[in-house]
Amino acid sequence: MRKLGWGLMVSLALSTPVWAADTVAFGNRVLVTGDGVGQVYQVAGAPSRIKKIENKRGAEVGERFEYYRDGKTTLITIKDGKVAAIEEVYGSAPVAAPPIQAED
Repeated sequence: MRKLGWGLMVSLALSTPVWAADTVAFGNRVLVTGDGVGQVYQVAGAPSRIKKIENKRGAEVGERFEYYRDGKTTLITIKDGKVAAIEEVYGSAPVAAPPIQAED
């Protein structure tokens, strides 16, 4: 019985980070893995950037929505019209392109 208790505690401890990594809050609303693209737009709004994801042969297999806000980047991977992965990167911000000088 004691081994069963330890096994249950270990499995819960290992499953929690996976669950937490697949959710993200935008204000008081939450996105989770499996939500549709429409839900992403309703909760998070339009992304700052959309990057196409391609396989080795160049076929499009998904998209990555990038949101830059509050000193962090939130990456939402979309495959088959649903959220496949969510990742938050702290301490990053979009890099502005250098200004283009007009020639005289």
